[in-house]
Amino acid sequence: MVVTSCEEATVLGAALFAMVGTGYAKDLKEAKRNIIHTTRVFEPSPERAIYDELYEHYVKVPLCLEAYYRV
Repeated sequence: MVVTSCEEATVLGAALFAMVGTGYAKDLKEAKRNIIHTTRVFEPSPERAIYDELYEHYVKVPLCLEAYYRV
């Protein structure tokens, strides 16, 4: 996961599209290079086995709750 210096992702996205729409940048890649600055990068842990195990349980939750849904 990449953390940028901008705290408002919605505003940042709008600015990127505005840059392309007004011709300031030729495409989104160029716009991104101009205004997005990475402040921190989080890498997955090599010891992620616990997350894989927990994910197996997570994907079963909707099936367990199916009886409570109103269709």
